[in-house]
Amino acid sequence: NGRLLIPTNEIAWQKLMLYPRCVNTEIGGLCKLRETRNGGFRLEETVLLKQRATGASVHLDMAALSEFVGKLDDPSQWRCWWHSHADMPTFFSGTDEATIERLGTMMPYLLSICVNRARSIRVRFDVFSPFRMTIGATLKPEPHDYGWLKAELMAEVEKLVTDDRGVLSKDWWDKHES
Repeated sequence: NGRLLIPTNEIAWQKLMLYPRCVNTEIGGLCKLRETRNGGFRLEETVLLKQRATGASVHLDMAALSEFVGKLDDPSQWRCWWHSHADMPTFFSGTDEATIERLGTMMPYLLSICVNRARSIRVRFDVFSPFRMTIGATLKPEPHDYGWLKAELMAEVEKLVTDDRGVLSKDWWDKHES
């Protein structure tokens, strides 16, 4: 079907699906995207960094990002940017397109993921060098029960994410869990 299929670690997948359900705002972070021996890719880890979030944007704290990258053995494996659109549909907005192009000045390729609280997901793979190309992509998760992960993610979100009102939605999850 012309889409790039990306095998995805089960915990990385669950974090992508659950982080947006922990807040009333957008939220975002990075994923580790490892190149495999057969020339493909595998999404292995999802991280949340300190950030400032609103209902329409998320801004990673540059000092936290710099510190995170500085501790990595191989920063080149972190070529995946993820973010949420809260309760809006998943698509790549003009702001998202600009972010993708800006990140493309620093790397030969980038996997971008947009998710929302309804667990909708849109994924694309952009090549910047040696030529420019965008390919639709699909994550292939190995989903398992994630109930144990909720408390861990909520604690991490409370520590790292603030919104304009200073209030995080601690009860959204329970009200909307299907």
